[in-house]
Amino acid sequence: MTRSTLALLIVLGAGSQACADSSSTGSGGNAGQAVGGDSSSGGQQATGGSGAHSGGNGGAVASGGAGGSGGQAPTCEGLSPASGTTTHTLEWDGSSRSYSVHVPPSYSAATPLPVVFVFHGFTETASLIELISGMTPLAEARGYIVVYAEGLFTSWNAGACCGSSGTLGVDDIGFVGAMLAEIESTYCVDPARIYASGFSNGGMLSHRIACEMSDTFAAIGAVSGTIAVADCAPNRPIPVSSFHGTADLVVPYNGGFSGGASVPDTIAGWVARNGCTTTATTFDQGDASCETHGGCDAGADVVLCTLEGGGHQWPGGVSAGPNGIINMDISASSALLDFFDQHPMPSP
Repeated sequence: MTRSTLALLIVLGAGSQACADSSSTGSGGNAGQAVGGDSSSGGQQATGGSGAHSGGNGGAVASGGAGGSGGQAPTCEGLSPASGTTTHTLEWDGSSRSYSVHVPPSYSAATPLPVVFVFHGFTETASLIELISGMTPLAEARGYIVVYAEGLFTSWNAGACCGSSGTLGVDDIGFVGAMLAEIESTYCVDPARIYASGFSNGGMLSHRIACEMSDTFAAIGAVSGTIAVADCAPNRPIPVSSFHGTADLVVPYNGGFSGGASVPDTIAGWVARNGCTTTATTFDQGDASCETHGGCDAGADVVLCTLEGGGHQWPGGVSAGPNGIINMDISASSALLDFFDQHPMPSP
């Protein structure tokens, strides 16, 4: 193994090698602030249909978006009224698993809130992806519950990737379902507004969730992560938003990463599954541009935001380490929340 190959494996996800049970702080970092890089703010909110993304930190902050109509709204009687951050331990498939839940101050047990999962990359931890993404304060402002989970061996079984979770066949899809069941039994959750997102290996897991849990998750978002399952047959068209740098050397834009598809093939797959018929540029600022594939079955838009020259990073967040340039022309976290606001679970 060459030194360059070893270095590439080490920086995959640029996180800690230790698998630690981390309690989230709720601070989440400041989206738009890079470590050792520029911290330019974003631009105006993009227009151009339901798939439009907001740019950088200048995008308008939504008030929680339109509530979904899929499923019956829960009564939430007897559920916890507490806000703040809590760490939970769950016994699943013979292992002790942990995750943290951040509940916004605006929460009350009488009003169902949306939930967004944010999955870390290979070798990362839950607390690190909270920092990198800067999702907590942005989600809190919009009234989202945010979940950060720990992967076994600091990895997720996203199909053909990654690490020991992939090679050992860890049941991470089951773990996600078990986490959600606990969260729904504790907090007042809107069943029509449950979303998955993630970075690198965590983004790959989000794609797998879209393939296998489309009856539960309304939409997904992936940052620097492509699809890594050979067979993907969701039970319904599911909206997908993706961010990827053209100079990503860890999960290359045009393919070459063991187990993961190229970005063009990943997007083409979702466009075909969702029956999309139109394509429009919905954001174009600096080195960031987004194309929205619309006219899709059940309104399941597919969005690809390409970061020209961008590395293996979370755009608009905090640098994930020596993995190339972090694009600050768009905030992936803000844009994902915009996308999620616009895509609740459709009515049955």
